[in-house]
Amino acid sequence: MRYLAFALVLLATPAHAVVQQENLAIPGVCGPRAEVVEELKERFGEVTVMIGMVGEVAIAEMYVNPVSRTWSFMMTAAATGKSCILAAGKPIEFIEPPKPKKGIAL
Repeated sequence: MRYLAFALVLLATPAHAVVQQENLAIPGVCGPRAEVVEELKERFGEVTVMIGMVGEVAIAEMYVNPVSRTWSFMMTAAATGKSCILAAGKPIEFIEPPKPKKGIAL
C-alpha cells in the first residue's frame, strides 16, 4: 500500500514543483509513453538504463545520455500508459552495485 501512495504522489507532482534546468528535459511533461521515450531519445540522446515496477500501479524508468551525462526519471501509470518526466538533470554519476554474498539469491 505504501508503494501505491508513493506512486500516486509522484504521478501527481506538478511541473512547477520540480526545479527546471536549461537545455534539459522539462520535469512534469506528460504524454503517451512512446512519444515521451522518442523525445528523450531524439532531443537528448537518452537511453533506458533502469526499469522497475512500483507495485502493480506504475513503471519507473531512468534514461541517460552516457556522453553528455544528462538524465531523466520517468513514471508510467500501468492503467493508462500515461508517462511523466518527474525529474531531469546533469550530470549523473554511475555507481557499481555491491556484489551479492556467496549463497545469497537476489
